[in-house]
Amino acid sequence: IMTIVLPHGVLFRGGNEEEIRRNLIENNNIDAIIGLPANIFFGTGIPTIVMVLRQKRDRDDVLFVDASKGFIKVGKNNQLRARDIRKIVDAVTERREMPKFSRCVDREEIRRNDYNLNIPRYVNSAEADEQWDIYATMFGGIPNIELDRFANWWDIFPSLRNALFCHANEAYSKLTPSPDQIFDTIRRNPEVSEYQLRYLEAVNPLRDVLIDIVVNPLSSPEHLRRLNPAIEFNSFSAHLFDVIKPFTLIDSYAAYQILEDNWRKITFDLETLQSEGIEAANAVDENIIIKKKDGKDVEVQDGWVGRILPFELVQQEMLDSELEKVAKLQAERDASTGRIAEILETLPEAEGATPWIKDDGSAFVPKELKAKVKKIKQEFGTKLPEDSAEAMLVEADKLLDLEKKQKKAVNEANDLLQENTIALIKKLPMKDILHLLVAKWIEPVRKGIASLFDKEVKDFAEKLDALDTKYCDTLVNIDDRIAKSEKSLASLIDNLTGSDFDMAGLREFQKLLRHE
Repeated sequence: IMTIVLPHGVLFRGGNEEEIRRNLIENNNIDAIIGLPANIFFGTGIPTIVMVLRQKRDRDDVLFVDASKGFIKVGKNNQLRARDIRKIVDAVTERREMPKFSRCVDREEIRRNDYNLNIPRYVNSAEADEQWDIYATMFGGIPNIELDRFANWWDIFPSLRNALFCHANEAYSKLTPSPDQIFDTIRRNPEVSEYQLRYLEAVNPLRDVLIDIVVNPLSSPEHLRRLNPAIEFNSFSAHLFDVIKPFTLIDSYAAYQILEDNWRKITFDLETLQSEGIEAANAVDENIIIKKKDGKDVEVQDGWVGRILPFELVQQEMLDSELEKVAKLQAERDASTGRIAEILETLPEAEGATPWIKDDGSAFVPKELKAKVKKIKQEFGTKLPEDSAEAMLVEADKLLDLEKKQKKAVNEANDLLQENTIALIKKLPMKDILHLLVAKWIEPVRKGIASLFDKEVKDFAEKLDALDTKYCDTLVNIDDRIAKSEKSLASLIDNLTGSDFDMAGLREFQKLLRHE
């Protein structure tokens, strides 16, 4: 087998390249042609292909794959995701045909095209052109032919279309719920609810399978040493595809991406545990960050981190009451900070210099503010005019003192929480370690895969909303608004005065507005 990265031009240019293509096809050497996204290699932005050649083949077709649409933007370059790579691999290794993605083409068809191997000749991955119905644009309604594009939803949920649309006439429908109720209407449909229930019943057991694969072996040093994350990933991902396959609305490659994203973290942790033992889960390390000092980068400690178990996770799972206390103190401090900022924004501009406020107006100067407040109290005593600048300055002075105490309380609570977290991690028993690893490794996978159906519903609802918006503002409505505006403007002209020439011109303008 030989694979070559090439520019697209070799697939359709004439001359010697055409002769090479002819020979490769007639000698049955081209196994697959894979079109990649543009700007995927450093140094060039052109789209490229991968040509897969085999010396000996037992079939005479060519697999064309258009993978040019599957990527994410990373900086200035495009990058294939794990799901994109897996989809390409599945198409090539299984000779799988997928709509708008891959197709097996026999040699005779290629001959009829004069050995032109340009991918768009064989795989049309372009999105359908936007349609505009003239009647609906003029009079409203959604063309049934455009609703028919969602046949995959109507086939699976036969009652859903009637729940969302009513007939305007034979060829047009009208959206029944308001646009902001489309999602809820879909979710409340009994057939949709039943589908989601079956989906969750199918994917939720994956949690226990994953626990058996990567968590339970940790309780035995021998099983931990034998654990191979790469082999287990391949086995579990194959099982994942089998589980999701019956649910055709769910993109199985999206589920694969969720698994792959989280598996990287699992693999990293497992490698640490395999090399250091389960005791690594009880380890706490210095958090080292890089800071500038005298123009140079230096390493300094900024708190502590768990080698395997994140502090935030341990606190959420096992120190929730202390975490709640810190959150309450932070909320109180934020309320004081917010009120101080509100006073700064609403404070009337003082005459002359205001040394108690920074020049940029961003904050109070505490020392100067106290001196000002002292004078205010001497002048007014306790009877300050309500909502006056003096009253606000006195309030700000009190809030600054309170904020200072609140910041100290937050810092002390955070320090205590960190100390307790460190002490807790260092003495965690195996049972709690396994529980926390389930929360760190398994729950994100379970939640991500379980949420895929709701994401599909949301995407479907947005498409229906866009379709309704497309035809809701009809030409008839626009004409009606124009007519009302013209009538209103014509009546307003009656109130104008001017010279005889001005008024004569305005009367002619009124005739135009009134269509006389």
